Amino acid sequence: MPPSATRRGRRTDSTSKPFLHRLLGYNDNTVEEIIYRISLPNCSPEDVILAFDSDKPIGHCWTRINSWKNEAPGDGTGRIYMLGVDPTHRGKGLGRQLLLVGLSYLKRKGLDVVELTVDSENKAACTLYKSLGFKPWRCSLWYEKRLA
Repeated sequence: MPPSATRRGRRTDSTSKPFLHRLLGYNDNTVEEIIYRISLPNCSPEDVILAFDSDKPIGHCWTRINSWKNEAPGDGTGRIYMLGVDPTHRGKGLGRQLLLVGLSYLKRKGLDVVELTVDSENKAACTLYKSLGFKPWRCSLWYEKRLA
């Protein structure tokens, strides 16, 4: 994915402000929310793949392993927790490359199934996921009510 390079987060990154701010650029989580999520069981900075153009972060793929109490290691389901690309780098295949790196990482962890959640109105994301073999599994409706 030239001129970009990828690197995985490191355990020492879990509270590093520069690492956390790289993630903040492409999602609406606060630093505190990211620290909390990285500290959850089955979650680690090593699960985050970052893409760079020189030293500027331009995208990320945050993976996660969902496992339950009675499962043997590797029996869980992988999850693409978040995928984000800097708006100035969209439409160039970077999201696809990041997703493929994330899927490869989860496969090396011994997982056979990966799930993700997407807003059905995000047509670009839906097209990407379908092109890589993802199929709708469950649908959720989100309701909203304005309180006047």
